[in-house]
Amino acid sequence: MKNTIAVIAPEVFPIPPVKGGAVEGEIYETAKEMRGFKINIFSTHSEGLPQSNREGEIQYFWYRRSWLDNLALLTYKLPFKNSRSFGYWLFYSFWCARLCRRIQANIIHIHNRWQFVAVVKRFNPDAKIFLHIHQVSALNFSKAQAEYLKKNIYGFISCSDFLAQKIREKCFIAKEKIFVVKNGADLTSFQPASETEKRAIKGRLGLAGGKVILYAGRLAENKGAHILLQAFNKLTYSDVTLILAGGITYSDSTQNEYLKSLKTLAEGKKEKIKFLGHVPHEKIPELYKAADIFAIPSQVEEALGISLIEAMATGLTVIGSKRGGIPELIEDKENGVLVNDYSNPDAWRQRLDALLENDALSVSLGKKARQKTEVSLSWKHSADSLKHLYNQALANTKTKVLFIETGSGFGGSAKYLYELTSRINKENFEPYVIYSGYGPNIKKVIELGIPARRINLFLEDKHNILLNYLYLFYWLIFRVLPNIFRIAAIIKKTALDIVYLNNELLSHLPSIIAAKLCGKKVICHNHGLRQLTFIERKLITYVDLFVCVSNATLEAIKEDVSNKPAKVVYNGLDTQDFDLGKIALDSKIEALKKTKKLVGIYGRIVEWKGHSVFVEAAAGVLQDFPDTLFLVIGDDLTPRKNFLKEVKRRVKELGIENSFVFTGWQEDTKPMVLGLDIVVHPSIKPEPFGLAVIEAMALERPVVASRLGALPEIIDDTVDGILFEPNNPQDLAQKIKLLLADDSQRQKIGKAARIKVANNFSIDKNIRSIESLL
Repeated sequence: MKNTIAVIAPEVFPIPPVKGGAVEGEIYETAKEMRGFKINIFSTHSEGLPQSNREGEIQYFWYRRSWLDNLALLTYKLPFKNSRSFGYWLFYSFWCARLCRRIQANIIHIHNRWQFVAVVKRFNPDAKIFLHIHQVSALNFSKAQAEYLKKNIYGFISCSDFLAQKIREKCFIAKEKIFVVKNGADLTSFQPASETEKRAIKGRLGLAGGKVILYAGRLAENKGAHILLQAFNKLTYSDVTLILAGGITYSDSTQNEYLKSLKTLAEGKKEKIKFLGHVPHEKIPELYKAADIFAIPSQVEEALGISLIEAMATGLTVIGSKRGGIPELIEDKENGVLVNDYSNPDAWRQRLDALLENDALSVSLGKKARQKTEVSLSWKHSADSLKHLYNQALANTKTKVLFIETGSGFGGSAKYLYELTSRINKENFEPYVIYSGYGPNIKKVIELGIPARRINLFLEDKHNILLNYLYLFYWLIFRVLPNIFRIAAIIKKTALDIVYLNNELLSHLPSIIAAKLCGKKVICHNHGLRQLTFIERKLITYVDLFVCVSNATLEAIKEDVSNKPAKVVYNGLDTQDFDLGKIALDSKIEALKKTKKLVGIYGRIVEWKGHSVFVEAAAGVLQDFPDTLFLVIGDDLTPRKNFLKEVKRRVKELGIENSFVFTGWQEDTKPMVLGLDIVVHPSIKPEPFGLAVIEAMALERPVVASRLGALPEIIDDTVDGILFEPNNPQDLAQKIKLLLADDSQRQKIGKAARIKVANNFSIDKNIRSIESLL
């Protein structure tokens, strides 16, 4: 199952949060706890960012504003600066959307910016989108926009129950579509200080003796700093200092009218009131440890303040407005104090005096506040909640895979495609198929009900250099170009995730180009064994993973694909289909076995499969074992069947036609192969794998095979099969005669062969291996 997550931050501050920002801090801290997921974070660029854009499993992408952004953001009359438009900061959202498609994110987590959803969805129609709302002001969408969001996102994430209710009221959405993930704190950085440590920190900060009340956050009117200052001016408890840490924005220490008014309020006790301006986040823990009381006098409906959680984690006595999500953190007189009349400075003054004068109460409340964070308010708790949501979404996500088969539909690759598409876990994967040849194995794929379309991707060998070049030109102009558009249209229409090439690269040129134009992952399952052509070597760049059916197959291309991931996954069989007790022996074969020893070759009749070697070896065997009958099971699939005619002509020339039977194509070869005493696989070219070999072995038949390609990987010579020198009829005849002369050896090798297939070449093992690579 894929686990690639894209996290899109607002356009304001960078991540890591070198410029501050509560949302940015939350993204950064939870990402560090998200082990097991590939986290990709998109944010704006800024000075002070680290050199590396990777941190563990986290990949950072930073957007650099251009002159085009600056031009588009000149006026609110344009949609790019209008926060109520889906075009808001369009260049940034467009950049994020394209990157999400490039990395093939299957979950996209957008923070606070509902405006980005439309563009992101357009480029990533099959991704699950979470819209994470951190404050009420982010719900500034219209009724029509709310309807769009409900239809196009997987769900809302809220940082508090209070905010979740606001989302339900705004969107008229079922509660099952809203998930609460509460903010947290780094419990290692934010922890209670001992009295000795507290005194030392106060000394470093230039604080006199006495108690300290701390306000940390933006200095904005709706945050209520002026209420706290007015209350502080009226305190009866005198040995106390008020610290206000923060600027007019998270990282801005410049002054505005509101900040000037705060400093005017502080004039009467300016020796007791300190304005620190913006404090870098790495210095915040020490500041908290210097304090005794943390105040959050918010005049707006605060969703769930991170600074409040950090103060609780430090073991401070916390006091806050009874508004918004604050009561979800502070239980009045249990782990903190709530102020009901939060706009009244006198109400704040009374509560603060009570805390300052009662040390025992303050210490008790601080300990319980810390305990609450340990139970449910760490960043690990937040990350665990997110992981649960991601896994829930992933469990409901199917990876859509387009399998492309360019062969005739008769051969081993098409047969394997049927096994793969019929057995792949349909709960996790949704297969689609493009095929070229309508052979029996492709027909079986279509009968499964899998969406399939025929596109001619054949690339023929004209056996003439000039004709090959002319044909290649024709193929590029009249086949490749139209097929690129056909395949790209299918990929886009069905929102496919992966393009899986089931044959060699060259015939898949249009498939590869179409996949990359659509930003999709490309896997090439290499069933052939040969070196790559010039064009194929150029195409390697666009393949993300090579799957090879044997070590021999991998070795042939290893030098060319050295900088690409490549895995060996052996082909396999369903051993239940080869249950000897359930396969009925072919009646004609059964009759022949009464008087003859049967030696056979089966599969497509093509020159490289070694039928000519088989015929020559048969003539040598018949000299010593005249009662042997040789069976050729299969057919020449070419229109004129020239090679089959050549084989039959040679049999007649050798005068052994009475010892040969040509059965023609068999839909199911098992009833015939089961009756053979020996199966021969005499390939004269390196065999990529040899599916026919393991089928015969599964039927407990002793196999004599060429010592070529992957066959030595399958057969342990003289243990579970026999190997002979390739293209050597005399050696093949000798090996066949040794087996014909020793019934017990044939049985011993046959039994060992069946056990080997069960242990090493199971189709279930093969399919699970492929699934793990998708």
